[in-house]
Amino acid sequence: MEIIIIRHAEPDYEHNPLTKKGFREAEYLGEYFKDKKIDKMFVSPFNRAIYTADAIVKHKKNLSYEVKDFLHEVTETVLNEDGKEHIIMDLRLSLIGKDDKIFDKDKWREVEIFNKPSLINHYESVKREFFKILAQNGYEYNGKFFNAVNPNKNTLVFVCHFGIECYLLSTLLNVSPMTLVQFTCARASSITRVVSEERRKGEALFRMIEFGALEHLYVKGEKPSFMARMAEVYGDGDQNVT
Repeated sequence: MEIIIIRHAEPDYEHNPLTKKGFREAEYLGEYFKDKKIDKMFVSPFNRAIYTADAIVKHKKNLSYEVKDFLHEVTETVLNEDGKEHIIMDLRLSLIGKDDKIFDKDKWREVEIFNKPSLINHYESVKREFFKILAQNGYEYNGKFFNAVNPNKNTLVFVCHFGIECYLLSTLLNVSPMTLVQFTCARASSITRVVSEERRKGEALFRMIEFGALEHLYVKGEKPSFMARMAEVYGDGDQNVT
């Protein structure tokens, strides 16, 4: 089975849902997937994801999608060293490096800044609902890997947000979600692919074969959005962590 995770196109956070560029990105996604196999699609309830998904299904006959509340973006905040609340994607390096448990797939929950019921419960809810969908489609989680109860070559697409993408990937790859959140960047409208490998009959894992791909933009000559990135050089005009 193939799992495709699509981050929504460039958002207009102030006016919702997408910028003019974002609508172009979504349209290019739709054109890219026009002749590609999609069996099921699941979408965040946030408008920026809905509009991105709409552009895809517009180009696909007989394809619809299910809106899943658990795919809404990560909104929980943590207390930064400046005494202000920050979303988990925007943390100072002194906080990231303070406790190595942040990089452990299980012990990250014990790190003081992340040990918040709302954050942990949200992550566990995402994991539970995601694995429920995978089980309904033939792959049951067994605590670390998956039982291939009904192995198949179906394609499931999830249109969501960067934070949620990191949560989903962490459950499949057995890594801390905070490692992915801090050290990767899936840019607007990017495509990530994960495929099952049934290495022994009835036993499978999921392997990431592509992360944050943007070929649908490059073939159109569309420059990728800078959104979700931080400044390469502090103070050069792009976003900085404060």
